[in-house]
Amino acid sequence: RLLQQVGADKVEEMQAWTEACLLLERWTSALPVLEYLKNLQPDNPDVLHQLSACRAKLGRYDEAVAAARLFADLPDCAARGQALIGMLERDRANYQKCVDAWDALLKIQPDATGLQVTPAELFLEYGKALLQLGRGDDAVRALQKSQSLQASADSAAFLGKAFAASGRQTEAEAAW
Repeated sequence: RLLQQVGADKVEEMQAWTEACLLLERWTSALPVLEYLKNLQPDNPDVLHQLSACRAKLGRYDEAVAAARLFADLPDCAARGQALIGMLERDRANYQKCVDAWDALLKIQPDATGLQVTPAELFLEYGKALLQLGRGDDAVRALQKSQSLQASADSAAFLGKAFAASGRQTEAEAAW
C-alpha cells in the first residue's frame, strides 16, 4: 500500500512492486509497470516472462505470446520460452501452434527438464495437444513418456484415448 501511495523511482523498486502485484493477482496494477520496465530493459528475461504471464491473465493472448517470443529469443531462454508459448497457445485451444512450440522446445531440451513444469506434466500436455490434432501415434509416444516419468490417472486415461485413436483397442483397455 505504501508503494502504491508513494510510488517507485528505482527499477529494483518497480520490479519488487510488480512481483508483489503478481503474487496478489493484481494483474491490472502490475501491467503498466511491467510495460514500462520492458521499455527500460527489453532484454530482461524476468520482466518479459512476467509481462507475458500478466497479459495472459488479462486475456491478452496475442500480446502475451509476443512477449513470450521475445523471452524465447534471449540467450539461455529458448526452451523455457517455447514452453511458455506452448502453454499460452494450449490455453486458447490453438493446438497446432502449441505443438509447434513444444516440438521446438524438445529439439532444444529433449528431456524437458529445467522448465516451469515437470517433464511428466509437459509430456502429458504435449500428448493431449497431439491427440487434439488427431495424431494418435505421436500422442501415444508422448503420453507413454509422461507415464514413465510419473504415473498418474490423467496420463493413463489419455494414454488409453491415444491408443484408441490409433486403433489399438487392446492397449487402450489395458491403459484404462
